Amino acid sequence: PADLSKISSGEAAKNFYEKYTWQIKNRVIQPSAHKQALALYEKVDKPFKFTYGVGSSDASAYLIILIFMLVFLCTFITAPIFSAEYQTGADNILRCTKYGRTKLAVSKIISAVLICGITFAVCIFIFLFIENSVFGWDSLKTSIQSVETICLPAINVGQFEMITAAAGLLTLLATVGFTLFLSANCRNTVNSMILAIVFCLLPLIISSISGSNVMNWLRMILPSGGVGLGNSFGISLVELKFLSLGAHSFWSPYVMIIASAAAVPLFLILTIVFYCRHEAA
Repeated sequence: PADLSKISSGEAAKNFYEKYTWQIKNRVIQPSAHKQALALYEKVDKPFKFTYGVGSSDASAYLIILIFMLVFLCTFITAPIFSAEYQTGADNILRCTKYGRTKLAVSKIISAVLICGITFAVCIFIFLFIENSVFGWDSLKTSIQSVETICLPAINVGQFEMITAAAGLLTLLATVGFTLFLSANCRNTVNSMILAIVFCLLPLIISSISGSNVMNWLRMILPSGGVGLGNSFGISLVELKFLSLGAHSFWSPYVMIIASAAAVPLFLILTIVFYCRHEAA
């Protein structure tokens, strides 16, 4: 065996970073994704920084679980907003009032978005404040590459928390918008609740069934595609998963963000349109 005492720290570091790059090339299967993966990794500051604390614990997993639970909770909150009034007949009275049409729909949507958004923000803020206070704020400067096996983004642990929380909020808004859309099209709360729960959990179900490229596309473009346990945005951020579309490849976190950003205005507008059509029926 080689005499390890003769290997300098500089040589060891050089070999480490060379092997890290080799691992990225070896694990990214699609040829069209190699260039993207290496371009992302080239932006990472080297040498990697490490401070014992948040990154050395399961704190990031708890953050992902909390985001999933908040999205699931808000699905319950928003599912009956329109369908409950259809079921009781209260909608027949409300739509006869001066502001019982588009303005009523808009006010309900704004209320739902504010309630869910503020609840999410407060819960995430309290969680991160307690967590980082316990493990130490200095540990947030740790490079994400120091705590994960092989990953691409040029961020530290603190930035990982912020990006994951922001993506969770965007996914929450997309899920709330889609749930409101379902509620505006269901005549009773049971149907709207069942459909909302199914679509909220569908990405998790799909990920457990198949990991093919087609199924990954379907899972990630769903409104709730950015949340889950082993299939969330936070997990994808530190994975080497690229989705293929013809000769092109797309990094999975980008797919989730773009899909969620498009879903928010789309489903909120469709909710108003279909609610007004229901009134005219």
